[in-house]
Amino acid sequence: MRPSLTIAFCVTALVAAMGSSLLAEGETSAEPPWDLFEPCASATYPDQATSLYVLPYPVGVTHNVRQGNCNPFNSHNQRFKEDFAYDFEMPIGSTIVAARAGEVWLTRDHFRDDQNRLEQGNFVVILHDDGSYAMYGHLTEGGALVEKGEAVVAGQPIARSGNSGLSKGPHLHFSVKVCPEGESLRSRECESVPVTFRNTRPHPKGLIGSPASKIGGGQRYEALPFEETPPEQEGS
Repeated sequence: MRPSLTIAFCVTALVAAMGSSLLAEGETSAEPPWDLFEPCASATYPDQATSLYVLPYPVGVTHNVRQGNCNPFNSHNQRFKEDFAYDFEMPIGSTIVAARAGEVWLTRDHFRDDQNRLEQGNFVVILHDDGSYAMYGHLTEGGALVEKGEAVVAGQPIARSGNSGLSKGPHLHFSVKVCPEGESLRSRECESVPVTFRNTRPHPKGLIGSPASKIGGGQRYEALPFEETPPEQEGS
């Protein structure tokens, strides 16, 4: 497969099948004790209070995390360089906001929600001032609300969610990636990094998703009001 931003989308057919096969027929998923669940136990997450990121949906809205970080049974793992990605379950057409200020680097939104091959995913990519970038994936047709080169601020509506690309149900795929020096944003060498969000309840080890990527599973997080500038950056 040629190097492409399409590698950021959540699942291949094999991986999707693996995720589905975790439950036997008629079996229901028993979610773990959430206070003990640390899918990325060895990872160091940024301090939430001074995080550069807010949840990628509007204040007052709550969504569940269908798939969280470090999921060896699905697609958020090192094999796909997506260890620290999140899948937020949300109905098609839900508002997506910028999780951090930056510049729109690339958009694509011409595929329909029933076009479900890997290369048919719609997305918005936002480049940050430290060289990292955020991917907002599986958007609906015509779902990009911003254009390439446009400056955005945290909390600004940028897209509408959907079910385009290789996806087993409507959701937003969100990840932040960094690339080795000299590598382009399209490089396979770019890797996801741990992210926390300053406008929701405590999550020192990241937001917690369903280990089986169960539809309707995982923990729910409300987007709370926030200051546009993180505390550590005020006055700078």
